[in-house]
Amino acid sequence: MTRRPPDPAWFMVEGPDGAGKSSIVKQLASVLSYRSRPVVMQHLYYDSKQSEYVTFPSLWRGRGMHVVQDRGALSGPVYEPLFRGDMDRLIWLDPLVEQAANSNALLVYVSADVGTLMERVEARGDDYVTTDRLADINAGYQEVLDRWRAVDGNMVMIDTTTSFPDDLQIQVMASILMAG
Repeated sequence: MTRRPPDPAWFMVEGPDGAGKSSIVKQLASVLSYRSRPVVMQHLYYDSKQSEYVTFPSLWRGRGMHVVQDRGALSGPVYEPLFRGDMDRLIWLDPLVEQAANSNALLVYVSADVGTLMERVEARGDDYVTTDRLADINAGYQEVLDRWRAVDGNMVMIDTTTSFPDDLQIQVMASILMAG
């Protein structure tokens, strides 16, 4: 069963470092604010507290604003265990995924091949990302995506290996997601 998101919508833009999430977030926020309502953009770091991921968007949505997150409820379960060296912490993934899906979050998963990701993170000077770490991040996101599908969450995937979508493509994608 596919859920129809309420208007306003909550978009979580997720993906590994260097995939182009921030670029997609800016495009999506621009397209949404032009089309309908004010937009709140939020950037979450991998170590944000669990409660922030899902409760913050409800505050803004209650005021009639779209929320577009550069990282959202699904980044924590991927990044926190990796950076803390404790892969067993993925056990708290299920409640976060289910809570976000039940809140009608719309997932935009942005990815690129590992070589492209490494070129991008090296170009911007991120020295904490390695090829091995990116492989672990991709594996973590694969688990998250599998669980997102299992709870029937609305999702679109964008591969930025060779190019980024233009504003029209972003508008179409947003319309499809919001239509459920």
